[in-house]
Amino acid sequence: MISDYVIPVIIISLVIFCMIERKSAYSCFTTGVKRSIDLVITTLPYIVTVFIMIEILNKTLILDCIVDILSPALNVLGIPAALVPLIVIKMLSGSGGIACYESIINTFGVDSEIGRAAAIIAASSEAVFFCASLYFAGTKVTKFRYAIPVCIICNILCAVLACAIVKIL
Repeated sequence: MISDYVIPVIIISLVIFCMIERKSAYSCFTTGVKRSIDLVITTLPYIVTVFIMIEILNKTLILDCIVDILSPALNVLGIPAALVPLIVIKMLSGSGGIACYESIINTFGVDSEIGRAAAIIAASSEAVFFCASLYFAGTKVTKFRYAIPVCIICNILCAVLACAIVKIL
């Protein structure tokens, strides 16, 4: 398979590039490792915060309250209440969203309208807060301004379109 050769080709290409540039491949590698350790140290608190937030939502009734509050408004947009937990959790964590998606599939089935809409939402939405915490911490951006609200609106639009497409098809 071609995938067996990808990493060796990349490594050999990098060594050849270092030779052409007359740089030590080993020192370039160690410099990259040093920078990645700094990145991990910078982003780790943000990642841990997101995981703690997800755990708090799962262990308390906060998620149920959020679902109860958002369900009527999202229902007006054509989103069934059963999909609201997926939309909320997916914004926090991709793996949490997949677990929520699995729960929806086990409850409603793969071929149900809710199951198909859930599949589209799970595949096309993004873990907004997790990605934002990583990217903004990694780039040291401190003023998010409209980034998070725009991402949330896009995820909700994704859910609205998913439900509309499933109803049409």
